[in-house]
Amino acid sequence: SYVIAGGSAIMSRFIVRPVQIGLTGSIGMGKSAASLHFKTLGFPVFDADQVVHSLYSVGGKAVSPVQTLWPDAIVDGAVNRKKLSEKLLQDADSLKILESIVHPLVAEERKLFYETAISTGVLAVIYDIPLLLENRSSYEVDYVAVVTALLFLKITANSLTSQPTMPVQIGLTGSIGMGKSTASAHFKSLGFPVFDADITVHSLYSIGGKAVAPVRELCPDAIVEGAVNRAKLSERILQDPNVLKELENIVHPLVAEERKLFYEQAISTGALAVIYDDPLLLDYKKRYEVDYVAVVTASEETQKHRVMKRPGMTAEKFQLILSKQMPDAQKRALADFIINTDYPSKAQAKAQIANMIESIVEERPQLWQQWKQRTVSTMSKAVSPSRVDSESVLADHFDLIAFDLDMTLADSNIPVHHAEDMLFNYMDVHMPRTAVLARSNMKTKMNELRTEQPLIKHNLGELRKEALRSLCMSIDAIEEESKIENAIELFIQERSSIDPYLYSDSLPCLEYLSKISNMKLCILTNGNADIVHAPQLNQYITQSITAGDIGIW
Repeated sequence: SYVIAGGSAIMSRFIVRPVQIGLTGSIGMGKSAASLHFKTLGFPVFDADQVVHSLYSVGGKAVSPVQTLWPDAIVDGAVNRKKLSEKLLQDADSLKILESIVHPLVAEERKLFYETAISTGVLAVIYDIPLLLENRSSYEVDYVAVVTALLFLKITANSLTSQPTMPVQIGLTGSIGMGKSTASAHFKSLGFPVFDADITVHSLYSIGGKAVAPVRELCPDAIVEGAVNRAKLSERILQDPNVLKELENIVHPLVAEERKLFYEQAISTGALAVIYDDPLLLDYKKRYEVDYVAVVTASEETQKHRVMKRPGMTAEKFQLILSKQMPDAQKRALADFIINTDYPSKAQAKAQIANMIESIVEERPQLWQQWKQRTVSTMSKAVSPSRVDSESVLADHFDLIAFDLDMTLADSNIPVHHAEDMLFNYMDVHMPRTAVLARSNMKTKMNELRTEQPLIKHNLGELRKEALRSLCMSIDAIEEESKIENAIELFIQERSSIDPYLYSDSLPCLEYLSKISNMKLCILTNGNADIVHAPQLNQYITQSITAGDIGIW
């Protein structure tokens, strides 16, 4: 009894300092659920988001300084986050200014929170902060706990995953010179299976192709060295137009058979959508079971300009081709989606394709959820007790890991600022008149173009290029316009030189992951960085994808 009492007396002279645990995790990982569980266990939880919300509310300590800098962001005596975000997007430097206001206030609240925890004698406190690791130096924590879904993957919703996803069928068509091939190639780059009718017919006409024997019976002279010779076949059709119908009766069923096999393959691989690339799609629409028709179009002037650049093309031949195709206006009238390629770059077409896919997904939410669930379930397996180390879990469950580039692997602000300096230095020498205007108006013009030309708002390179062109033309500096391409190329090269700005743990992490069997590593960025100019990073990366590549921000 004396020892216990004496011990209590001694202990009362000391202050118990709670262990400080930082809790963080990316969106959707379950951090909020973990935070809530810590609360139910009796641990005090400092919720950074709630604190900031309080600072932004009526009477909050952040309202006055924010109002001084951005008066439009204050609504009814409180900080309106949406309006504040709009201000931050207009000027990248504003974020640092805001952080210099908010971070000290949050630190002050956290200090008070910890002092209260000390006085109540708790064992540990939890700092629930989504950006904990981005600002680790601002937090004095003993431990960091990261909430992740990696070790908790399950096969769920068996009623969905037991049935194959039936891919959406999109017919892609367009007259000669409209840009259909470019659109088709972009669909392929996005990972959609593309059925190319022309390539299929070429295969059917080749040696051993299924169409060779029946065409030989119809037109023996059209067979040369065991394959169908298209030139000789065309001559025969010109001599006897009835041959065309008989040829169609041969070829169309064979193409349909190949298309059926193609679709069955797409079902088995779990594709979200398939593309049928056929210039004559609408001429024979009844032969295609499509959910949507996308027509690629351009102005007559653009179409003619493109076609006449083709080897061996003549005006007479071009007109003959047009006479055999459904008029563009008629195709557009039958379209569910129109992809206009009448622009100097491909950025606008990519944006239209992205918008089209987004519209289809919004229209078919059940299919979208089913496809996502099937994708998750195919990689979700029971983890063997003997394979619970992180490397084995990654190898068992993942084929590819994608990293955000900017502010995750590297501090992108520094190379961007260097690139801007180099851009203006180049312009001072080669575009002096535009340089004077651009230094004070570049960001404003880019923001204006986001509204005026929404189809390029995802592509920072195009935005910057168009902003320079607009500023150049506004002062009639026509002689400087030809230097814009070189200026932008210089900017992107410098902006992409990010090796010196990689975080210290980025390369070791990538090196570790690259050694996992069959693992692919991918980079995602909303910017326009080309990691070819970052060889240390690029050596580990299988693919780099920018917002400009995809067509959407």
